[in-house]
Amino acid sequence: MLLDELKAANLQALKAKDIEARAILSVAINKCNMLGIEKKSQGTELLDSDVLVVLQKVDKELDEEIAAFKKVGNIARVEALQYQKKTLQQYLPKLLTEAEIASIISGLPDQTLPGIMNYFKQNYPGKCDMKTVSILARRRQ
Repeated sequence: MLLDELKAANLQALKAKDIEARAILSVAINKCNMLGIEKKSQGTELLDSDVLVVLQKVDKELDEEIAAFKKVGNIARVEALQYQKKTLQQYLPKLLTEAEIASIISGLPDQTLPGIMNYFKQNYPGKCDMKTVSILARRRQ
């Protein structure tokens, strides 16, 4: 399971005294654990697809932090955050490109916006940017 890989990587970062890698891996693991508790209370269990969604959210949060620190000129912090992002991206799958998403959309029988969005949520969790899917779906209408 992906969460186990993250925990093993966190332990390796601890042994290697890699503070930045530990920081981002710990954040991701804690968010996954919180989601796992929430899922367990609902009677379901945490899946790799759920972990991927958490990792993508953390990745986007890092992008926002990098932009904010660039704006104020804190280059040292930007470099540390970029290293964290690089560490995190090792566990993220390659996202579908716009061309691949458009190709999938054109082959769907239900071309409505809700139909397209539901299809991608069910069949490609964590493997595509839903904002891109939404933009491409709206262009078709």
